[in-house]
Amino acid sequence: EKATVAFSIIRSLSAMVRKSNETFLEDLKAKNEKLEIANKNLREAQEELIRQERFSNLGKFSSMILHDLKNPISIIKAYAQMLKGDESLPERTIKYISNIHNEVERLNNLANELLDYSRGDIRLNMNIVNIDDFLSRLKTSIESRFANKNINLRFENSCKNPVLLDYERFFRVLMNLAENARKAMGKKGIFSISVTEDHSFITFIVQDNGEGMDKETMKHIFEPFYSSSKSGGTGLGMVIVKNVIEAHDGHMEVESTPGRGTKISITIPAK
Repeated sequence: EKATVAFSIIRSLSAMVRKSNETFLEDLKAKNEKLEIANKNLREAQEELIRQERFSNLGKFSSMILHDLKNPISIIKAYAQMLKGDESLPERTIKYISNIHNEVERLNNLANELLDYSRGDIRLNMNIVNIDDFLSRLKTSIESRFANKNINLRFENSCKNPVLLDYERFFRVLMNLAENARKAMGKKGIFSISVTEDHSFITFIVQDNGEGMDKETMKHIFEPFYSSSKSGGTGLGMVIVKNVIEAHDGHMEVESTPGRGTKISITIPAK
């Protein structure tokens, strides 16, 4: 009988020890999992800090260089404008000068975009803008960029009231989107920009039937220095587009299907 009691006690103690060990192991496993997650988060935070520091240093360095570059750009642009007005020059020369002027203007816009990014903020210069005039200038610039392609360009405007926006920055927004579309399209296709007014909001719809983007590319389009284009680029175009739109208290939506094209809707308040 004593042996039976002793056996029961030993069995009970063994069960308690086994249960205690299992609990300890489960607790240890849970703590290890938490530690791994914390370690992963710490590594990601460290990598992000290093990345931000590099961007900060790059921004300061870029800002100094770009300020120095803008002076010769402005001088070249001014001389090109003067030569364009010289009617005594041959037509062929005027065409070359016009090309120089357009490319210098594009370089100047790129410098301004990089300066905006390097400063980390957008300083808007708001103006009352007539959308018909705005689209007319935009059409001229886009036609120049699409000149070597058989692209059907369409511009529509149903907004009859003036709009308050930063003319030059919003112009660059739409030129950036047009440039992205040009890179995504083949020799033929349709590119369109339409503007509509709905109560207190203005909507710009930019659409193309180019190669489109898959879901993985869509995840990265607003990441700095990310570019999926084979034609290259700074990778800042969409970042700056988003920043300018948000500075106007607006928002944008991007829809894209591989092989069918991309549609971008930009909505801003009609102030």
